[in-house]
Amino acid sequence: MTILKSVPVYFTKLDPRRPIVLMEDADKPASDVKLDGMERAGATVKELEEAKAGKVTGWEVVCRTSDKAQATAWKAEIGSKNVRAIREDREDEESAILYWQMKLKRKQFKANGEYADVPEVKRGDTLEDLDPTIIGNGSIADIRIYQYPYSFTQNGKLIEGDASVLMGIKLSKLIKYEAKPREEFDKGGFEVVDDEGNSPEDKSWDEDENEVPDDDLEDEIPF
Repeated sequence: MTILKSVPVYFTKLDPRRPIVLMEDADKPASDVKLDGMERAGATVKELEEAKAGKVTGWEVVCRTSDKAQATAWKAEIGSKNVRAIREDREDEESAILYWQMKLKRKQFKANGEYADVPEVKRGDTLEDLDPTIIGNGSIADIRIYQYPYSFTQNGKLIEGDASVLMGIKLSKLIKYEAKPREEFDKGGFEVVDDEGNSPEDKSWDEDENEVPDDDLEDEIPF
């Protein structure tokens, strides 16, 4: 296990009840082995349908720093290709760097279809569980990751590297996120018009023009 220290975190998506779509490729649906495992693990219909559609769900935290030394340390730990420089002009590689960014993720399901553990979220002082939905942008955390080597062939070329899996975070500084109150409607006017914009005549009976008023029903009954 590796722990990255004092990481500024943004857009944390760590709610156990609400995994997000981490990636999507309709041409790469989940394997039959994974789908079978998901069914045995009790995956919901929605989760199975997402997997069949090539959606990979899970949890994610975005890490940013304007400190070049910290960015260099990240590159040493998880690989240079996983740490991006975000520039003032994203089309100009010579423009000033605003910050460096990396994304750490954990998939909801393992390759065999079993549920993976949700990344833990802890308070730095007591190590008690912390509600992940209150973590605001710019909070500071130590992040624990698990790394393992991988290799696969793509277009006849061998691709190798080390994968980093998000295991948990420990908050040392919490910028509390508070959802803005919902805007409520104000009372206003209400008008009914026909498809030509004209107000229809008042009717003392139902709006359906084909319905016969109650007091005329007796005329329709043969005695």
